[in-house]
Amino acid sequence: NAMIAPPYTYRAEVRRIVDGDTLVLDIDLGLSIWAKNQVMRLLNVHAPEMVGSDKLAGMQAKTALADKLPVGIPVVITTHKDKNDKYGRLLVEIYTLDGTDVNDWMRKNAPIGGK
Repeated sequence: NAMIAPPYTYRAEVRRIVDGDTLVLDIDLGLSIWAKNQVMRLLNVHAPEMVGSDKLAGMQAKTALADKLPVGIPVVITTHKDKNDKYGRLLVEIYTLDGTDVNDWMRKNAPIGGK
């Protein structure tokens, strides 16, 4: 009877936007311990690729995320294991300090869909 791991919530800072659904974070693990340069994917956000026929929409999605999350901005994240990912990467929900749900904002304001 395997236990289901609960999501974890951390403070983090945005280091870099990779594309419309992927970014690099420095995560505050507490007790002055930081996990630096962690690549995270947004939970339930599927941005178009930034190549081929989706390139323009992919660039627009990346720009939207970069505008919402400038480098250095403090955020709060909740992590989830990606059950479909063979590498066990983490998916995140991201919230700005004013309470904005960035994942939801991206679904409503960016060209999300794509392949």
